[in-house]
Order: sequence, then structure tokens, then C-alpha cells
Amino acid sequence: PYKPTAADVRAALDTIGEPIREFPFKDATHAAAWVAALLTVFARPAIKGPCPMFMIDKNVRGCGGSLLADVIGLVAFGRSMARTPETDNEEEMRKRITSVVLAGDEAVLIDNVSKGIGGAALDAVLTGTSWHDRVLGKSETIEMDCFAIWFATGNNIQLNAGLLNKNLCNQ
Repeated sequence: PYKPTAADVRAALDTIGEPIREFPFKDATHAAAWVAALLTVFARPAIKGPCPMFMIDKNVRGCGGSLLADVIGLVAFGRSMARTPETDNEEEMRKRITSVVLAGDEAVLIDNVSKGIGGAALDAVLTGTSWHDRVLGKSETIEMDCFAIWFATGNNIQLNAGLLNKNLCNQ
């Protein structure tokens, strides 16, 4: 409704939360962070600047972090979230980001982070909306808009120095 009532808001939140109703979140703030991630994906076209990286941080293996990300992908895009493994090699991360930009992915999941996450290339893509890089195997560069929303899953994720200085949403 144009002027929703409190009951309308509760009904909307119930609908949004339906796919994760039985998920064992630690508390309501963790569920709210998941809802924020989902809503960010839908609101992305209206956001001119960068969006935060959403991290699904778990304390044990196999509790469904990748599934939570996939539910966002299924609801928003009708498919699981595009995945890339972590890398602590800065050159490799830059190449992966360039591939994401060229593919036009709307959301990307760095899955099962175990060593820590961050670095110059990831910092750059998270704090801007344009990506400039050399095309792999060619002597040409590309400059393209990058509005992908980045997600990460892992157990007790460690943020590397650059990411610690960002105001990121941590689930």
C-alpha cells in the first residue's frame, strides 16, 4: 500500500523472511542482516554508489552459509549465487574481478573463506562502481561499470587490513 500500516509492514517482513524461517540464526540481528542483503540486491539499480560486501560468518562447517547466499540468488535471480573461491594472491583476485565485470554478474559469492579476505583489488571493487584493468592475454584494457554485490562465506572470517577500515555489513 501507498501508506502501509504496522500490520502491512509485519506481513511484508513475514513474506520476505519465509525462505529462511527455519534457519538457526544466532539471534534476530543476524536474520535482519540477511534481509538487508536480500533487499540490497533488489534496491541495487537505485543505488548510484558502491554497496557493502555481505559476509555470512559461521562458527562451524556445514551450517548453511552458502545456502543462505543461494537463497538470495534464487529469490532475486532464479539461480544459485555465482561463486569464486578465495585467493590470497592479489594478481589472481584482480583477474577474477575482471572476469566478474566482463560477465556482468549482479552478485558474486566468495565461498568458504578460510585464510582471510581483503586486499587492494577487492578494496577497489568494493569502494567504487567502475573497474579498469588489462584484458587477460591481450594488450588492451577495459573500463566498465561494476555494480555487482559481493558476498562471502566462511568460518570465523578474518578481515585483512583494508577491509577492516570499511563500514561493511557482517552477518
